Amino acid sequence: MVFDVVIGRSKKDLEKYGKEGTILMGKQYIKMGQTTSLSNPVYLDVAGSHVVFIVGKRGSGKSYSLGAIAEGIADLPQEIKQNLSIILLDTMGIYWTMKYPNFQDAELLKQWGIEAKPLDVKIYTPTGFYYQYKEQGIPTDFPFSIRPLDVNPEDWCTVFSIDQNSAEGVLITRIVQELGRKKTSYSLDTLLDAVHQDTESDPIVNHIVLNEFKKAKGWEIFSAEGTPLKDIVARGQVTVLDVSPYATMGSGWDIKALVVGLIARTLFNQRMLTRKTEEFKTVDAAMHYFSKEVEEKLDEPLVWLGIDECLPYSSSITTSRGKIKIGQIINQWMPTTQLKVLGYDLSQKKVGFFPITKVYKKGVKNIIELTTETGRKIKCTPEHKILTADGFKEAQIAEEIGTPLQLNYSQERKHIVARLVGHLYGDGWLSANQKQAGFSGKRYPEDLEIIRGDLHTIGLSSSKIYSRKTVSTIKAVSGKEAIVEGTSHSVGAGTKVFNFFSELSIPIGSKTNTKVLIPKWLMGASKLEKAEFLAALFGADGVAPSQSKKWGGDFNAIRLTFNKASTLRSNGEQYARQIKFLLEDIGVKVSNASERKNGGNLRKDGTASIKFQITLAKNVENTIKFLETVGYRYCTEKEIKGNKWLLYLKARQHTLKEREQLRLKALKIRKETGWGKIKIARKLGIQAWQVRDWIYHGRGTKLCWSFSDFDVWNESRVKNNILYENILSKIKKKAEPVFDISVDKVHNFVADGFIVHNCHELLPKEGKTAATNALITILREGRQPGISLILASQQPGKIHTDVLTQADTVIAHRLTARMDVDALGMLTQSYMRHGLEQEIDFLPRVQGAAVIFDDANERIFPVQMRPRFTWHGGGSPFAIPEKKEFFKKGLEKLKEL
Repeated sequence: MVFDVVIGRSKKDLEKYGKEGTILMGKQYIKMGQTTSLSNPVYLDVAGSHVVFIVGKRGSGKSYSLGAIAEGIADLPQEIKQNLSIILLDTMGIYWTMKYPNFQDAELLKQWGIEAKPLDVKIYTPTGFYYQYKEQGIPTDFPFSIRPLDVNPEDWCTVFSIDQNSAEGVLITRIVQELGRKKTSYSLDTLLDAVHQDTESDPIVNHIVLNEFKKAKGWEIFSAEGTPLKDIVARGQVTVLDVSPYATMGSGWDIKALVVGLIARTLFNQRMLTRKTEEFKTVDAAMHYFSKEVEEKLDEPLVWLGIDECLPYSSSITTSRGKIKIGQIINQWMPTTQLKVLGYDLSQKKVGFFPITKVYKKGVKNIIELTTETGRKIKCTPEHKILTADGFKEAQIAEEIGTPLQLNYSQERKHIVARLVGHLYGDGWLSANQKQAGFSGKRYPEDLEIIRGDLHTIGLSSSKIYSRKTVSTIKAVSGKEAIVEGTSHSVGAGTKVFNFFSELSIPIGSKTNTKVLIPKWLMGASKLEKAEFLAALFGADGVAPSQSKKWGGDFNAIRLTFNKASTLRSNGEQYARQIKFLLEDIGVKVSNASERKNGGNLRKDGTASIKFQITLAKNVENTIKFLETVGYRYCTEKEIKGNKWLLYLKARQHTLKEREQLRLKALKIRKETGWGKIKIARKLGIQAWQVRDWIYHGRGTKLCWSFSDFDVWNESRVKNNILYENILSKIKKKAEPVFDISVDKVHNFVADGFIVHNCHELLPKEGKTAATNALITILREGRQPGISLILASQQPGKIHTDVLTQADTVIAHRLTARMDVDALGMLTQSYMRHGLEQEIDFLPRVQGAAVIFDDANERIFPVQMRPRFTWHGGGSPFAIPEKKEFFKKGLEKLKEL
């Protein structure tokens, strides 16, 4: 027997109102024996105030369900929806598609008896992006802005990551309060002027606060007038407040939290004032029942506030000052600390150094250790997100992890100097006649931009990059002649740069015709300085490993060559020995450092040059040592290729190590049990022929023939200069103190060589954002003024406990993380805990399947959410483009309907 299920409405109200003021959410799954079918329609009460919490892993249907609730409210009869308004705070920019009908699911909609149609949603875009969106044809209806008058001192301090009790916080509080007492609206320029004119605070403090407010001005969301709340809270209207443009902006999450907090706080205050008037009218109408008509329309509509919050969130950190333990960063960091960490800019597809904006001590947490196919390890909490080819995923469910193939270089002054000197010994020069310095590149002008940046960092200037086509004829001593065509790039620098490097005893003039020796200060420098010098030298005159023609997994030796005039043979030999000394001093073996027979060239003046060659010992261990400790600088092509070989060779070594461990286990089992190859192979989970070679023929460990060649191995793992290593194991470790940092703009950083995410929740379990206080107030007190809240999150285990304890309706899509299932069970009401995991596991593996917890009736319902009648914009992109025939069929179905 089919009956209606109404979520969120008590039996008393159900008897009084029936299904009036409810919206269809889906159908209940009913299991009879081995058969599961869709049966009872499931409705959600939207006439009263509720807290709805939607949870589930990525792609399970959270955003879809939130959109379905918005659709349902907008589709109610006029006499009901005129008393309701829904605001979607769109953090991901997906709800503008509700303006279009869902013809892609025409057949499914027909099965449900639902008509595909658009909604007249009103989209508000921050002022700074509104006109840009208009020009690009991106749907938007109105600009949105905030009055600085509405932002209190605590909000500003939270957004700027400033302690309100610090000198900077005191200055902000004083200025904002002084402007607020005037009771008139003001612009951000007025606020900046007030800070600038302040004479009570220290100049440094004043400068810091000024910079923060200047940064806020760049957000382009503030205006003296602001957007009136009455425009946003419209009767029967779905309003989308699109804050997604800040996703790629520095402090983007702080801006979003500020917007959410201001909207929530203003809504609460206004509804509280309005509610008093409404209650008076209700009481008055009841006292004069026969003499006065009851008004059908409330003074202000009840508000449903929806926030789609499914957003990302975590040892050695790569910083602009080298690698530093994260614990040291946490303990030493202050808001004024000028420390940048290496991160990956997803929009630009490249790495760079980005400022730390916040640091976190997360307490003692459970830890897992990930081991990748290269044998590298990283420890983190199970829920910490790491970069995969499909985006950021929790470590506990990820199958791969990304590592950048190109790294930004150390910004320590002595390292920069050593690096620039290395380039001058290779592709650079010092000219005595013009007292100038020059730096050149063979292929990528971006390499010279790095050199220009290094010069600037140590206080030296340079010219812009000049590029020109070149044709060179090279005549070898052997008689061979080659014409080389290409484009060369160069950067010039003046007398100051010339004097700086000449004082460091750098060779002046042609290095082929001049005596060249490495200066004593560099020969006695630290190993890191020596490595930076060598890396730039190999970037200029060295070769990266290349694939052997004999076997795709083998490589040709790494070499470095240079030419000397035949009259300077002894100087060339001495210089070659110096390079060999530097390499061996940092642990890299050299097999040969001498003159290469018949390797020189004939110069334009008719004289012959001699070619010297330094060849590294060709074995895997030595090559890994060079690529790890030296590598290549100022040459993107060689650097990326070198890092590809580094990871490939480490993967080979790790595979050999694992196979050797299996061989030793096989021999031990054979000795202890006398088992044959079949039983041992089954126990170890390997092929019997491998065991046969070990226990019967005494053969050693070698790389399996199935291990991919270099090019094949990399092709399947590299994307946008990120190599995604397979994760081989995840081992639980004992709990220990953990830390996290927030990184400006990119919100990720490189830890132990891997790209990991930092994360912000609008309503985090620990700490607070600019949205926390306002949202907590609505959670606890929103029922009385008539404000409903819908929150969506991937991670219930990381969100504020008040969300779960105050939620009267929970829509749980599929969860895979144990901590999130446990969090949902521990924090929900007792009746929900019984059979929670079984109910979630019972759900079909289809998008939109969910378990709904109904606190009003203390019931749990497995449900299939209904299809949307507007277009859903939260789907994942797909590599295969949609066929036009698909859309054509959808339109035909719409015509039939």
